[in-house]
Amino acid sequence: MKNYVIKYALFSLPFFILICVELFILPIDFFTFRAWETLIRQRSYGLLQGPFYPGMTLVKTEEGGDLKPSPVCAVKKKDVVWQTDAYGYRKVPSSDSRYPIIIVGDSNAAGGGLSQDEMISEVLEKRLGKGVYPLAPESLKSIFKHHILKQTKPDVVILEMIERGIITGNFKIPRNADFHPSSCLEKIIWSIQMNPVLQSLAVKIDRVFKANGLQYLKARINSKEVNHHRGGATEPCPVLFLQGAYANRNIPDDIRLQIVQNIKHWSDFFTRKGIRFIFLPIPNKENIYHKQVGTPKPVFLEKLIRDLRDGGVEVVDTQKAFEEITQRKGVHLYHRDDTHWNAKGVEVAASLVADFLKTPPQRQ
Repeated sequence: MKNYVIKYALFSLPFFILICVELFILPIDFFTFRAWETLIRQRSYGLLQGPFYPGMTLVKTEEGGDLKPSPVCAVKKKDVVWQTDAYGYRKVPSSDSRYPIIIVGDSNAAGGGLSQDEMISEVLEKRLGKGVYPLAPESLKSIFKHHILKQTKPDVVILEMIERGIITGNFKIPRNADFHPSSCLEKIIWSIQMNPVLQSLAVKIDRVFKANGLQYLKARINSKEVNHHRGGATEPCPVLFLQGAYANRNIPDDIRLQIVQNIKHWSDFFTRKGIRFIFLPIPNKENIYHKQVGTPKPVFLEKLIRDLRDGGVEVVDTQKAFEEITQRKGVHLYHRDDTHWNAKGVEVAASLVADFLKTPPQRQ
């Protein structure tokens, strides 16, 4: 038994040393290609609130998009800036206790593949001159878990969702969802959770379990080219897609109509509380580049936008705008090697939302 323990300890020693070197000597992003993988948390331990490590500032050259192109075709993005607040969301730390506009969304709203000032929340904030908080990547119910946001009712809630996420999304409204000040017990629990020493410990524990150094070595040992869906197969560095033709499949009417009802329930929920609700759908990359994917033009998002408007929901028609700019003006709104929109795509969506907010709410 003693010999077994010694052998096991000797076998584990190199891995232990690697983890210690990663935690206490090397930069936090030494083994990662993008800031997202560096700062995203996997476990909260009851202390980490948001999706990212809190109170972080990182400037990184990102090597390729999330579709993992070949090294020759990888697009490098220099000096990508990431900042997270005390709650673990991608927002510059602030003493603000109220944000007039909350944008809830997926990795597009969180700025995957973008620098901090290119995020839609930052672009909107500059355009409108009002505070915009990016609650992303999260669902709408997370508003009522955030210590600051749940206590002060916002003026506007924007729900951003990528097309494929709309089809699979969970739109259930949690019980007792409401804006209200925290109770004494909640404040005590929150002060414990927000303790910098405990949060720092939770981050280190999470980094141990993430084991980026070991994952890096494993990826290098098992490295092989990933077979992604490609557009323009004759090009040396073609546009890459996540789902390919599957993304442009026909969606049954009953599924679309149920989604309409689900989004309308949230719209009615916020409207009853005097909060303006705006739905911001983002077309799949395969949708806008359907010719390169080799499929007919998908109609799901177009029909969804029409049905939502007929139901009295305020919705931004990004489908029409993205088609117009991409196909007729030749402007690329998505990264070639990434699933996310690029800075130009953000500018288009932010312009549409800003124009929307300059007009009175549209009522049925």
